[in-house]
Amino acid sequence: MAMLPLMSHICITAHGAAANTDQPQTAAIQAAIDTVAQAGGGTVSIPPGIWLTGTLRLCHRLTLDLAPGAILRGSPDIADYPPVTVDDNPQGNKDLQPHHLLLAAGCEDLLITGGGTIDGNGPAFWDPPSNCEFFTSNGPRPSPMLEFARCRNLRLQQVRIINSPGWTVHIHGCQQVRIQGIEIVNDLFGPNTDGIDITDSCDCHISDCRVVAGDDAIVLKSLGGINERIVVTNCILQTRCSALKLGANESIGTIRQVAFSNCVIHESSRGLHLACMAGGTFEDITISNIICDTHNDLALVNPIHIDCSWWPKSRYAFKPGIIRRVRISGVTVRSDARILVTAGPECRVEDVMLSDIHLHYPAVENEFEWARTAVALQFSPQTPEARGAQAAICAENIDRLQLRNISINWPADCPVPMRAVWGRHLRGGIIDCPLAQAAQADLPALDLEECSIRV
Repeated sequence: MAMLPLMSHICITAHGAAANTDQPQTAAIQAAIDTVAQAGGGTVSIPPGIWLTGTLRLCHRLTLDLAPGAILRGSPDIADYPPVTVDDNPQGNKDLQPHHLLLAAGCEDLLITGGGTIDGNGPAFWDPPSNCEFFTSNGPRPSPMLEFARCRNLRLQQVRIINSPGWTVHIHGCQQVRIQGIEIVNDLFGPNTDGIDITDSCDCHISDCRVVAGDDAIVLKSLGGINERIVVTNCILQTRCSALKLGANESIGTIRQVAFSNCVIHESSRGLHLACMAGGTFEDITISNIICDTHNDLALVNPIHIDCSWWPKSRYAFKPGIIRRVRISGVTVRSDARILVTAGPECRVEDVMLSDIHLHYPAVENEFEWARTAVALQFSPQTPEARGAQAAICAENIDRLQLRNISINWPADCPVPMRAVWGRHLRGGIIDCPLAQAAQADLPALDLEECSIRV
């Protein structure tokens, strides 16, 4: 992914940009970018200082170099972000808005680097927290804040991105993407402040990053195309939602050939989450060497959650989906919640293996009846009995499930009668977990009905 030789190098001050003022410098900064574009490519440098701006449109063969101490800050006025539609949005997702701070559409050989900061000024677009403690958006906002659509050879390196008003970095329809050594820090209660969203792209590598997000930290989605050959490794993630995730409502097409590894997840609602909700296909997924702890103060928490559901009357559902060939291994979990692996009646989850997983329970949640009746589209909506089952691992409607070498450390004198595994309609597969016992000595480890799985 080598960059082409640089043909121009210009500082934004050469076009009259002024730092540390409350007047947007959009025109001057854009003029510097346009000068480089006319020269066939090159570097636009942003020196130390606070540079207020609205939407900036990037170009081919551009290096945007933010010096240490440089802060590119988004304007608080939505009028400084003229609407530009570059994304597919078949489901009308409110987070895919036409307002962006940095916009690159159809660009090649693009690098953003330098050690400086991009500040989205998120609180300017939010109302105070509601009774669920999250801020709410108060109108149109820049989301995704950094929008990259149909780009090739894109690199984000050594920059800090903070205070996104909505989605932070969106990679859509791109090829050959490397995101390395960046830091994303959003308000943990910011509305839909995802860290990195990748949709319908290929050959993407994310490594050595720290992401703090109010919504999903790193998530792969499909808006109807194919998301494939994606690697995420060596990252530290914190979120009020899912840390490493595939899907949600945006799971219409295919997500495949994905490897997540060597990540630390802390204080997150869901650690590893595969949610096929709109008729897509998830296949050939490997997740390994993960340290994970989950929130103990939030409801509907799961350290590992795999679900394929289909609601025919939902505006998100196109057809029943499928999840297959998933391997999760080498995971150490600290949580009070359970692992869920579920499929709706017309959906398919098959060839899933969970191996070498250690579950440590300082305490055990005790909201099982509420979990059965809760209404939440991303919480196994078609399998309520699994949601409320009292076991460390709850699985329903799965073909060829393998549970191997799973150990459980229950709290002393656990007040809740917890099994190791609860299963319904498990066809084929194996449970080989001698160290996975129930919380009470007189309780059988397994609760299986209508299953043909080998034990």
